[in-house]
Amino acid sequence: MPIIPYFLVVGTSLLGVLVWIDANYKTGPSPITTTQVVGLPQPYKPPRRVVEMSASVISEAKVEPKIDAAKATKVAHKKKPHIKVVRSPQPREEVAQYRMNRDLAGL
Repeated sequence: MPIIPYFLVVGTSLLGVLVWIDANYKTGPSPITTTQVVGLPQPYKPPRRVVEMSASVISEAKVEPKIDAAKATKVAHKKKPHIKVVRSPQPREEVAQYRMNRDLAGL
C-alpha cells in the first residue's frame, strides 16, 4: 500500500480546503474573551443594603446588659474539685479462641 502518495494527496486537499474556507468566510468576534488585567483581581465587595427603619422600631430594640469582665474572670478561675477515677483492668473473656487445624499448619 503506497502510504506516501496517500498522505501527499490527502494533506494537499485538506490544506486547499483550509485556504479556501479562510478566503471565503469572514471571521466574527473571538469566542474567547480576554482582558489586559495583570495580577490578582480586586477583592469582592458585596453591595451595601440600606434599610430604613422608623424611630419606634429602633427605640424598642432590646439592649443586652454589659457583662462585668472582672466578675467573669473570677468565675472562670475558680478552682474545680479534682476527681480521680481509678479503674482496674478487667479480664477479657470475650476474646475468641480458634483451634488450629493440623492439616493447614504446614502451609
